[in-house]
Order: sequence, then C-alpha cells, then structure tokens
Amino acid sequence: MKPSSEAEVKRSESAAHMWLKEAALAWAVEAGYDVAAKEVRIPRSSYRADVVALKTTLKGGTKITRTVIFECKKSRADLIKDSRSVQKTLVQLRELEARKHKLDTLLGTHYPSLRTSDELFNEFTVPVDVQSLGHQGYAETTKKIEVLKNRLYGKTKFDKLIHYQNADLHYLVTTSGLLETHEVPAGWGHLEQENEHLTLKKQPELCQADDSKRLEMLISVARRAARLAHSSSTGITSTAT
Repeated sequence: MKPSSEAEVKRSESAAHMWLKEAALAWAVEAGYDVAAKEVRIPRSSYRADVVALKTTLKGGTKITRTVIFECKKSRADLIKDSRSVQKTLVQLRELEARKHKLDTLLGTHYPSLRTSDELFNEFTVPVDVQSLGHQGYAETTKKIEVLKNRLYGKTKFDKLIHYQNADLHYLVTTSGLLETHEVPAGWGHLEQENEHLTLKKQPELCQADDSKRLEMLISVARRAARLAHSSSTGITSTAT
C-alpha cells in the first residue's frame, strides 16, 4: 500500500533514499535542466518517478529539448529480482557486455551512419541498427544480453519505462558500490554516490521521446510543483497523485 500523504511518504522513506533524490535533483540542475521535481507521476502509466527533469530552449520558439527520469535505489534487494541463477547470469552479462563494447567501438568507427540521432543528443549512446548492419556476431551478442537482462529486470519498472519511451533519457541513481556497470538495466545510465556527490558511471541510451510525450511530462512536473507549493503554503498535506 502506498503512503497516502506527503508526510507519510517522508516518514516511510530512509535518509539514504531521500539523499539520493536530492542529489539527483541537484545533478540535473547542474547539468542544465531548468525544470525539475521529485516524486512525479509518469504520464499514461501507474508509475511515479523519484525525479523528473526537463531542458527547454527559446531558440526557434519555445521547445522542450530533453526529458529525463531518475530512479533512486539504495539496496540490491530493491534492484534485482530474486533468483538462484542471479550470480551466474551476472557473470555471463559481464563477458557479453565486454564483447559488445569492443564491437560497438569497431562498428561505430567503420559504420558511423548506422548510428542515427538528433544532433542535440550526440553525446549519448544511440544503439546500432542491427538489421541494417547484418553482422551476425553482433546480433547474437545483443540478443543474448537482452535475454539475460530480461531475466534480471524483465517486466519491472526499469524495463517498462524504456518500453514506454515517456522520456529521452533514464538514469539509475545508487549508493556507492551497489552494482557494477554491466549490471545496469538495459538502456539506463548510472549515477553513483561518491562522498557528497554523484558520479556518472554509465551514459544512458537515447530513447528520443516524441514532442507530445515531452509536453505531457512537463504538465506532470508542473502539477507536482503546484501541489507541493500549495502544501507548503497551507501546511496541509496532499493525498493527490
């Protein structure tokens, strides 16, 4: 059962998780995101994100150029499904991710046209178009990685948010030493706590949400900010989601 008010959310939340959310918000602001809020309802879903941030521009008319979802985790129990084969799966993933990294480097150099992306997002990873490439070894490697990560995260919030494409980018925010790079859910980036700051450990893949979904996310953030402002001014906690 989810908490029914802002006060109950705060009481049920650990100090570590609260710190991760504050740190993610600060990281987003420092990275140039000018609209952000915590505990935002994700449009057209039953999920709530720990932090959502948006970047806007006035060039050529007001536009939302990027939307980002941050999910904060303080323990492995919150992150990975229980399974007898988890350790074996992680070992296989480490080997496959290392192989894919080498292939990404080689293929990205020899076939740069296979990576297509909006120029605004050229600093982020864009998956290689496997069908256009016709490289059997690469296709087999990526398929095996997909199968193993589905075994760990399939039908979880991480998997579904990537599938919904409500945001352009997704970051997993964790405490120090919680997981290794090859354990990060498919498509997600990784920000890790180091002392009093967050360090980028892995870049996310670009989902390229369409303009309508970016606008819906902006509206959701605005509604959240309005509820928080009302609660702060009146001292009345809100039960709205």
